Amino acid sequence: MELIIFYSPSVNGFYDSRLLNEYKAGNSLPGDITEMTSDEVSRYYMTVPPAGKKLGALNGRPSWMDLPPPTQEQLVAAAEQQKAALLVEAQATISLWQTELQLGIISDDDKASLIAWMNYIKAVQAVDTSAAPDINWPEKPEA
Repeated sequence: MELIIFYSPSVNGFYDSRLLNEYKAGNSLPGDITEMTSDEVSRYYMTVPPAGKKLGALNGRPSWMDLPPPTQEQLVAAAEQQKAALLVEAQATISLWQTELQLGIISDDDKASLIAWMNYIKAVQAVDTSAAPDINWPEKPEA
């Protein structure tokens, strides 16, 4: 049996011809399916969208559409993730120096580095992520 793929713009989904009876029995076959061309099948069916694109419908046919820009909520969430990652990295950087400080065996150079990194941590903690994407992240001190 030749594989024929149908596309439904209303659900933005594909339907395998070999399963049409199951779709009908399950009452899950939209009324607007159309048979895809071989070019459309190779371009859109089970393929990864190009960067910055998503699958959509144009005049009832599958098409790559531009992704919408991220929402403010998504930008803030990404900034929160970046903030957390910067703090984890900074904590990992200073952990040995903190132990040396507690034991009283830290060198003057390492103590200066610890202070610089602690000031960096404070600056990162103070970042207002609600201003995303317009955030001026503090610069990391030299390790």
